Parts: sequence; C-alpha cells; structure tokens
Amino acid sequence: MGITDLERAPAAEALQRACGEGRISLEEFSVRVGAVWAADEHEELVKALDGVVAMRQPIVGESRSVAETNIRTIMGENHRSGRWNLSRYLKIFVLMGDMKLDLCEVALSQEALSDGVVDIKGTCVMGELTITVPEGVDVELYGSVIMGERSLKLAPVPKLPGTPTIRIHLTVVMGDVKVRSAGLEKKGVLPRWARELLGR
Repeated sequence: MGITDLERAPAAEALQRACGEGRISLEEFSVRVGAVWAADEHEELVKALDGVVAMRQPIVGESRSVAETNIRTIMGENHRSGRWNLSRYLKIFVLMGDMKLDLCEVALSQEALSDGVVDIKGTCVMGELTITVPEGVDVELYGSVIMGERSLKLAPVPKLPGTPTIRIHLTVVMGDVKVRSAGLEKKGVLPRWARELLGR
C-alpha cells in the first residue's frame, strides 16, 4: 500500500531533529530526507530512518557546545572539513590567504534547520576561498567583485526537499572565490550509510 505526505512529514521532521542535534551531517540529512520524500512504501521510510531515530553512540566532533560563527584567515591557510559545527550565521574574512570550507559533514544548528537558511557573509581580499556543499543543496551567491573572480558550479540535480539554502554574500577584491557541489570534486566511494540506503 502506498504512503502519503502526511506519513512522510513526521519522518522528515525526525531527520531534521537529528541533524539539528548533530547526530547526522548535512550531507547525510540531504540524502535521507530526499529518500523520505521519494518513498512510496512504508519499508522505504523505515530504511531512510534506519539508525538515525534510535539513539546512536556519539562520534568525534559531535558536540553542539561550540558552533562556528567567525572564521578568519590572514596570510595563511585555514581548511575546515569533516565534522564541525556550523551556526545559522557565519562571518568569514580572507586576506592574502587560502580558506577551504567543506560543508558536507557539518552539523547544523537547529535555528538553521528551522529557518531553512544558512547565511555566510564576508570578504576575500587577495586570497582564495573555496566552499563545498553536498549535492542537492541549493546555494545563492551574492556580492561584488573588484579585479577578482567568483564562480558557482552546482551539480545539475533537483534540490532535495527539507534541505536548507546556503546564502553566500561576499565582497571579493583581487581574490578568487569558488563554490562547488561535492559531487563535482569528490569521486570516491560513497559513505557506508549512503551505500546501504541506496542499496549499493
């Protein structure tokens, strides 16, 4: 027997809570919530929630005590990847440096999930900034460029329902800013939870 959106909605909310509590990353949330809204059978809903709704052992970096709100790089390198906590608002500043922010495994604040938006604002002066987001997460890129370069390249896939929009407001002066979907740069093996969910 098929299921309705009334049955899908509580499952999507459960995943949203899990992401807000830091139990799953933005990338895992994106894949699982997409599976929820695409589910036609009850068994598919159960599979999408498997191991998430039940309490799991904490993993490294899962603490919700400190979320990043301000990241600066001055004449150096600053790379953030893997598990880290991202707040609803993030300010960044790059001066003659190299900053790479990978948002795929971030744990989002509950405020970001509730609002459906993450705002990243900042300045890049004579530096390089690369931001990577999960496939299916929408990005809006705004701001001015003075003697620099700014590019946005997202994977041509539908926006996954329930995922937040990443709004990036940047002033670029003689700098280089790139925003990319992870699928365009990562060609490795899917994580175990994704392989199990997709049956691969």
